[in-house]
Amino acid sequence: MPEIQTGYTPGALGRIIELHETYYSEYWNLDYEFSREVAVELAEFLGRYDEAENRLWLVMSDPDDDGEREILGSLVVDGGHSDDEEGARLRWVVLAPELHGQGLGRELMNRAMAFCADAGFDRVYLWTYEGLEAARRLYDKHGFTVVEDVTRQDWGPELTYQKLETYL
Repeated sequence: MPEIQTGYTPGALGRIIELHETYYSEYWNLDYEFSREVAVELAEFLGRYDEAENRLWLVMSDPDDDGEREILGSLVVDGGHSDDEEGARLRWVVLAPELHGQGLGRELMNRAMAFCADAGFDRVYLWTYEGLEAARRLYDKHGFTVVEDVTRQDWGPELTYQKLETYL
C-alpha cells in the first residue's frame, strides 16, 4: 500500500508537475501552458516553503527491488501564499489514476484539514474545475462550498473554474 510522507523529497518538483501534466492532458486536454503554470507556481511555493504555515504531503509507492520509491501523488497547504486572500489555500492535489478510489485522497484531505486547524487558519480555499466529481465529493465532505464560478479558456478547452471555501 502506498504511504503518505510529509515534506519535500528530491525529485518532487518534477514529479508533481509530471503527474498534473499527464492527468490533465489525457483527461481534460489541457496544453503545455497548464504545465508551465504548475511548474512556475510550484517552484515559487517551494522557494518560500516553511512548515510553520505550509505543508507538503507526497504519496509514495511501495519500494521496488532496489528500495526506490516513486511519487504517485501530492497535496499542498499553502498558508503563506502570495495572493491577497486570507486563510490557507489547498493546491496541487493529484493522485496517479491507478490510485483513485483507494482512500488516499481522503487521507490527504484529512491531514490537510487537521494541519489547517492546528495551524490556526480560520478559512481554507481552493480552485478546481467543474467536473472533477471525485475530488468535489472530498471537498464537500469537509464543508467546502462554491463561492465563485468563472468560465475561461486558458490552457486549451473552455473550463468552468470553481473557487471553493470552508471555515474552520
